[in-house]
Amino acid sequence: MPSDVCSAKVEETSDGMKTKLYASGKSLVFAITFEEYVEVDVSEEDLEEQMDVVFEPMKEILNTLLEELQTNTYKDAKIIFRIYNSDKTLLYEKVLK
Repeated sequence: MPSDVCSAKVEETSDGMKTKLYASGKSLVFAITFEEYVEVDVSEEDLEEQMDVVFEPMKEILNTLLEELQTNTYKDAKIIFRIYNSDKTLLYEKVLK
């Protein structure tokens, strides 16, 4: 089986955010990038806690998708959830395996 699952990419821009969903190797990546500069005026720890609140509602859906991927074909699949600032600085990342 090739290392790249596929090269398909889904992008959407709405309300100043660009969302992108794509496959990279055995990973499915969901990335949110803010179109405008968002000043982060909190510590890294506080930012992590705030982003966990954003991530939590999606976690169940992503885990269900991951289980389906691992059951059907891609045993080593993982899902990566990332949030970037407008200057492409990675603000937050969670990996589901």
